Amino acid sequence: MGKAIITLFLLLTLPYSILASDRNLSNCEIKPQSGKTIQSNYAQIDTTLYFSEEQANIKKASKIVSRKGEELELKAQTRTVVLKNNLTEGESAVKYAFISHMKDIGYFLVLVGGWEGHEFLLVSVRAGNEISLEGRPIVSPDKKRLAASSIDLEAGYLSNSIQIWNIETSSPKIEFETDFGEKCGPSDLKWINNQSLKFIRNTLESPEKLKCLGSEFQINWIKGKWEIK
Repeated sequence: MGKAIITLFLLLTLPYSILASDRNLSNCEIKPQSGKTIQSNYAQIDTTLYFSEEQANIKKASKIVSRKGEELELKAQTRTVVLKNNLTEGESAVKYAFISHMKDIGYFLVLVGGWEGHEFLLVSVRAGNEISLEGRPIVSPDKKRLAASSIDLEAGYLSNSIQIWNIETSSPKIEFETDFGEKCGPSDLKWINNQSLKFIRNTLESPEKLKCLGSEFQINWIKGKWEIK
């Protein structure tokens, strides 16, 4: 398996609907409310750490998670989900690494490594249904939503995007998603409270040195939808 890791797109097995979306940021022209520009040096995720730490992570959830060779077994309440590595070279290659049992929201979190990219997979402990995300999810204080951001201003293998999901029911719904295009991307996504998040929008100042200029933004729940301010 090559050193580079790129996104392997999985089909979602859990029904969802987009309640609100903003896809108008590809030109990166939205100005920060504060007008404040900060120096930023975003770092790409080192996925090798997830694979090296998998054995220790499985031990923490050994009653419901196990690995048998190339097969990762997740014991949901209604069925056992088996995720099998495919170590052949090429676009069909895939390797799974168990990260954690997110007890507070009832999901297993798994890294999915592809031939030249990665993504994250949430598997429902109750039903075994799956949610696929390009970024590692962060949970809202009230445990009713999760958000994830992805950034890749170098190779462009991953999208520069943010998603917000409502996970109150057994059928999670996308409430917000936006794609920033190729010239800028989000990092440092954090929940401020149950209805607000903040993030840094990065643009490459110097591609050779991977130096970024960042601007601080917020995403707020306003009148039944999420808006970037």
